[in-house]
Amino acid sequence: MITKYKSMIGMNEATSQPKTLSLLTAIRRAFAIGMPLEGTSVGPRRPAVGSLFTAVVAAACVLLIGGESQGQTNLVANGSFEVGPTLPANCNVALNAGSNSVAGWTVTRGQIDFYGSCIAVIASGVRAIDLSGSPGIGGIKQTITTVPGQTYLVRFALSGNPSPDTFSIKRMRVRAGTLESPDFSFDVTGYTSFNAPWVETTWSFTAQQTLTELEFFMTSASQCQCCAGVPCAGPAIDNVRVLCLDTLAQPVPTAMCRGGATTFSLTTGGTGPFTYQWQWQPAGPNTAWAALANGTNANNQATPTFNVSGATTPTMNISSISGLGGNFRCIVTNACGSITSNEATLTIIQPCGLADIASDSLQTERCANGSIGPEDLDAFIAGFIADNAAIADVASDSLDTTYNPNGAVGPEDLDAFIASFIAGC
Repeated sequence: MITKYKSMIGMNEATSQPKTLSLLTAIRRAFAIGMPLEGTSVGPRRPAVGSLFTAVVAAACVLLIGGESQGQTNLVANGSFEVGPTLPANCNVALNAGSNSVAGWTVTRGQIDFYGSCIAVIASGVRAIDLSGSPGIGGIKQTITTVPGQTYLVRFALSGNPSPDTFSIKRMRVRAGTLESPDFSFDVTGYTSFNAPWVETTWSFTAQQTLTELEFFMTSASQCQCCAGVPCAGPAIDNVRVLCLDTLAQPVPTAMCRGGATTFSLTTGGTGPFTYQWQWQPAGPNTAWAALANGTNANNQATPTFNVSGATTPTMNISSISGLGGNFRCIVTNACGSITSNEATLTIIQPCGLADIASDSLQTERCANGSIGPEDLDAFIAGFIADNAAIADVASDSLDTTYNPNGAVGPEDLDAFIASFIAGC
C-alpha cells in the first residue's frame, strides 16, 4: 500500500481575464476630460481547480458558501470512518471481505485499504477508504433504516489513489438494496496523494424496504492486475451521508443597485411536497431571524426596506426600497423534518459621488457600481442626448455635489456631472 501513495507533488496553473473596454472614446474626446482612450486590466492570478477530475452522471460539485444544510440527521453510522482499527506506522491497513473492523461497516467483495492522513489528504477527519486493497477489489456496506416510498439522498466525498497502475480513471458505484447507481469516476492524472481533491458526489434512491443495505464498491476487475499480485490503486471515499431532505443548491450572495431587483433561490432534494419560508434579520446582522412576506417588508424601525415576491417558494424575488442590504436564508420542510439553508448576503452598492450613475456603458437607468469611470461618462452622454431623466437628471443646479434630481434634464445636469466626474470619488 505504501508504494501506492508515493508520487511527486505537482503544480497548478493560473489564469487571468481581461476586462472589457468602453467603445465611446470619440465622445470622451469631444468632452475633453482626459479619460484614457485604451488599455487593459488583468485580473488576479488564481489556481485552476478541478481541471482534471470527473464526477460522472449524478455527481454534484458543491460550489457554495459555507457548509451543509442544518437540521438533518445522517442515517449512516461512522460515515467518515473515524472509528476503526489502529493504523500501523505505514498508516494503512488492508481489510478482507467480511471484516467488521471499521465500526458500522462490513467489507464486501474483496479487499479494501483503510488509511490515514499521514499518507494522503482526507476529506473529513483523518481516515478514509480506498476501495482497492493491497491487492484486491472490494467494497463496504451498512444497513440503514428507511421508509418504503421515501426518497433518500446519498452524499459522499469521492477521490482517487494516484499511485501508478494501469488505469488513471478510478470507477465505483453505490448500491441501495436492489437499486444501483451509474458509475462515478475520478481521474487521477496529474495529482499526488497530497493534492488530489475530493469531489462532493450525490445519488438518490427510493427505498423499497424498511431496511436498506447500502454498499459502495469498486467496479470492473479489469481496471488493474490485482489477480496477478500487482498493487492496485482504486477510488477513495469519505464523509458518507444519507439524508431524506437536503439542499442541493444553496442561495448565493449577490449585490445590486439601490432600487434594483434580484433573486435568491435554492434547489431541494428528497421527497415532496416541500414547504419554503424565506427569512431575514430586520434588526440587522447577528440578530433574530423573521419570516419574509410577499409585499413590503419593514425593518425593526418600521422603515420599508424590501419588496418581496415568492417568499414561500424556492425562488424569492426581492427589490430594495431603503438602500439597505441584509442576510437571507430559507427553511425547507417535508415529512422528514426541516432544514435551514446557508445564509446569503445582499449588498446594496452605494454611489461614489454624483457622477457614479452607471454600472455599464449601456445603462438606461441610474445604477451605481461604487466607482466613477468611463461607463458613467458613456451612460450620461447617451442619457443627456436622449433627454432621459432616469439616467441624466442628476442635479437641481450646476453647483450640486450630491445626487439631487429636479425632474428634468438640462445644462445644470451637464455642469454638475462634469465637475463631479473630474473630482472623482
